[in-house]
Amino acid sequence: MAEAKITLIGMMNYFAEEHSDLFANLAPPTGVNKDTLIGAIVLRGAEFPMLWANPYFVQTMIGQWSNKMQPTFDRWVKTLAIDYEPLYNYDRYEEYTDKENTAGSSSGTNTRKVTGYDSDTLRTNDQNTDESEAEGNRQLDHKAHLYGNIGVTTSQQMLEAEMDISRRFNIYELIAEEFCNEFCVMVY
Repeated sequence: MAEAKITLIGMMNYFAEEHSDLFANLAPPTGVNKDTLIGAIVLRGAEFPMLWANPYFVQTMIGQWSNKMQPTFDRWVKTLAIDYEPLYNYDRYEEYTDKENTAGSSSGTNTRKVTGYDSDTLRTNDQNTDESEAEGNRQLDHKAHLYGNIGVTTSQQMLEAEMDISRRFNIYELIAEEFCNEFCVMVY
């Protein structure tokens, strides 16, 4: 025997007649507007039959589902809000300090020998001795922020990828899709 299924929009209309709200228990993640989210869910799944025919059960389960999915949705919101430069594929910060301590001494004797015009024998002309000691410290602090395009991917390719990603990863669309997967019989 066939059983009639009620659609998402049908359940919403039922609650509207009761002066209530099917999505009363929906708890969207921080930073996500509840009315906009409900609109995205309805736009995606209005004509799909609901998995369960009891509207009060579905209303309760929407609250349970949103509580269960809250950590996932919060993670999505946080991930999608990461600030980055879409046309750079290289971004590195480095900071280091080089320290050099030197200490030492040196000594040496310098002897100068000469020969006379009528002799082949070398004789000392003058001699001096040098001694020195040195000590030093040197510190080099280095900070750098290296960024840009390393040339493997063109800026145009990165721009196209950014546009594709921002279209595919709309938080409202992602949550609406999850809702429909959980509550709707998605028959096209």
